[in-house]
Amino acid sequence: MLREDLDANRQYRMTEPVTVPFGISVLHWADDPEVTLEELRGWQHYGDEVDFTVLDGGHYAFLSAPPPLLGRLADAFTASPGPRP
Repeated sequence: MLREDLDANRQYRMTEPVTVPFGISVLHWADDPEVTLEELRGWQHYGDEVDFTVLDGGHYAFLSAPPPLLGRLADAFTASPGPRP
């Protein structure tokens, strides 16, 4: 099942980005050899309000729940929502 999910993920492509009516927070690990910040910049096509944060650590740094990650997540969940469409 996991292999099929990964295969589907590798093959799926949208013809055009769909803009969402809410902010997007993108987290990048500074030492991640698998995902580059440049690749993540593609998220800017999906929203008018896209925030990029670079955290120290590698691809699996989130597994240890470092304080900067927890702080960033807490900030995102406690931020007041913008106006609703």
